[in-house]
Amino acid sequence: MCFDSLVVVSGPLVVSGPLVVSGPLVVSGPLVVSDPLVVSDPLVVSGPLVVSDPLVVSGPLVVSGPLVVSDPLVVSDPLVVSGPLVVSGPLVVSDPLVVSGPLVVSDPLVVSDPLVVSGGLRVERRYVERFWKAVQVGDFVRLRCNEVLPADVLLLSSSDPDRLCHLETATLDGETNLKQRQVVRSPSDLDCEFDPLKFHGVVECEKPNNNLNRFRGYILHPSGSRDALSKENLLLRGCTVRNTEEAVGLVIYAGEPPTQYPRDLWPP
Repeated sequence: MCFDSLVVVSGPLVVSGPLVVSGPLVVSGPLVVSDPLVVSDPLVVSGPLVVSDPLVVSGPLVVSGPLVVSDPLVVSDPLVVSGPLVVSGPLVVSDPLVVSGPLVVSDPLVVSDPLVVSGGLRVERRYVERFWKAVQVGDFVRLRCNEVLPADVLLLSSSDPDRLCHLETATLDGETNLKQRQVVRSPSDLDCEFDPLKFHGVVECEKPNNNLNRFRGYILHPSGSRDALSKENLLLRGCTVRNTEEAVGLVIYAGEPPTQYPRDLWPP
């Protein structure tokens, strides 16, 4: 659906395909768009605006009710929202964005011009699914029971009350008994739930090698304190998480596996 001249809609407007606005569009009721919405001239919506796919704004967009965007929102011209603004994908702001209600962003928020929020601002970060080959050193990974390790991971959090993670290592050493690995012990987080956004330490450790029974290193915190690391804190690539509902760790070795890893554990 395309509008090249002034269009006034007094009731709800439902668009199942792309909506392109190159001339003014005024909607007094709700506006629902199932595909991309591109605005290059003024778009005024007095009721809620719901967009299921990307919303690209190169001209003014004024929404008096809530604005909900399920995919990335890119703002290159002023965007004024009187109600709540919810963005499930990235929000990129290169021109002013004014939100009178709460602003919730589930992915990265990039701002190069003024961002004014009268209500609360909350940026939610979440884990996303990736192929093994996309995992990089420095990534935080969340592991669940029966999942295979995509890389060598430093264990930083576990749902186990004893801060343990149980592993099946048969693919590496042929042993069928489960091994236990321990969350890195740090006095600063013993009583707190681990938050990757608050982790500011620097990991120093030995280079990758073919010794599966030794690992040495430490975490250097901004305060200058160090937490020693050993093989008891390391989850090796190819192992399987067992009897542990959830664990979170930091990737320290990734890429092409050393020769001691069986070829059937190499990434797709």
